[in-house]
Amino acid sequence: MVKGIRDYAESFATNDINQTVDKIAYAINEEGYTVPKGGGGVSEAYRSDDIRIEFGHGARKLTGTGMEADYVQRILAKDVLIKGLNIGEQGSFVIIIDGIKIKYSAFKYANDKINIGTFYLID
Repeated sequence: MVKGIRDYAESFATNDINQTVDKIAYAINEEGYTVPKGGGGVSEAYRSDDIRIEFGHGARKLTGTGMEADYVQRILAKDVLIKGLNIGEQGSFVIIIDGIKIKYSAFKYANDKINIGTFYLID
């Protein structure tokens, strides 16, 4: 069963996962994400204990959904931690947040770094 965002927030608060996720860095300007020269880049990063979770450009795809990027990215960060990727492993995952299916790809670079390069809405 896939949980919605509110269910995840509640289950995380009730020790489904004991980690908190704090925003530590962001490169989004007032007009929104600006792609770095050459593409790619890290738009925002979060930390949970000793693990850094970086995000690319997925947040711009939330336009019109009414969902805040920070809230969604915290949920995705916690979700990917639960998945338990091994170093060098990539995974694609689907989660339902407020009734909206979101697919994201993640790659674990090292013990302390996971990258969620993008996420997007699916039907």
